[in-house]
Amino acid sequence: MVGLAFTVVVIDELNQIRIEQQRKQELIEQLYSPVRDIAVEALRLVRKGAQSHFYGRSNFETISPDLERISTRKWCQSGDF
Repeated sequence: MVGLAFTVVVIDELNQIRIEQQRKQELIEQLYSPVRDIAVEALRLVRKGAQSHFYGRSNFETISPDLERISTRKWCQSGDF
């Protein structure tokens, strides 16, 4: 019985880690979006996550170098589509 409960807790924790990693990857992909509004929203969410420590310091540091490269990106205007 204890073994089963332990297994459920471990599997749930691993699932939460996987979900956070997927969300981080989605935000990184959105940061490189050619549509400015999407990239700006992703940047806001990354910064919000860093402030609330949702992503943890080490995870946010892996995104930080990407943020510097974003600033030189050319954005599509709404009439470009």
